[in-house]
Amino acid sequence: MTLHRRLMLAVTILILFLLVTNLVITLHNARLNIYEQLKVHAQDTATSLGFTLSQSVEDKDDVQTSLMIDALFDRGYYRQIIFRDLEGKEQVKRQLSLQAAAVPQWFMNWLPLPEPSGTALVVSGWYQLGEIEVVSHPGFAYRDLWRAFKEQVWLFLVTAVMCYGLVGMGLRYVLKPIREVEEQAEAICRREFPVQ
Repeated sequence: MTLHRRLMLAVTILILFLLVTNLVITLHNARLNIYEQLKVHAQDTATSLGFTLSQSVEDKDDVQTSLMIDALFDRGYYRQIIFRDLEGKEQVKRQLSLQAAAVPQWFMNWLPLPEPSGTALVVSGWYQLGEIEVVSHPGFAYRDLWRAFKEQVWLFLVTAVMCYGLVGMGLRYVLKPIREVEEQAEAICRREFPVQ
């Protein structure tokens, strides 16, 4: 293997190592950040919904309770909202399947995102009336992670092409004197002396 090929192989291995390391670190940090945001989002929603539902639950107005939960659930940011009474029986339950638009299944399997949930008590004064559980939908998070992944890969491809071009020209310039010495040595072996 020539010196030129060895140097190009070393550059290839270095670029691949940098890509994989950068992808893993970026996606891991983004995943943790998004998870924390979803967790806070679920807990804040559960707290506010628990406060909002207190009057309708105290009045035993199941229609009003269901309408309030439906109004929140229909926005699509939640995977599941469950209201349980004091005995733990589910009074209202809304649930969506885990699907993320335009995100391949292999990506979701490769980078699993836990579904953060938040719970809050539904109270009226000092009396506990039930419990509300809200689970954030990770579909939007998967969409953002998939977009970040694609941007990283495209950035890598552009950078790799530029690096190969620059390294190729640089190696040609740096190795030119060695190539001239090699040609002179081969000419001497043939008993030719083109350069004195």
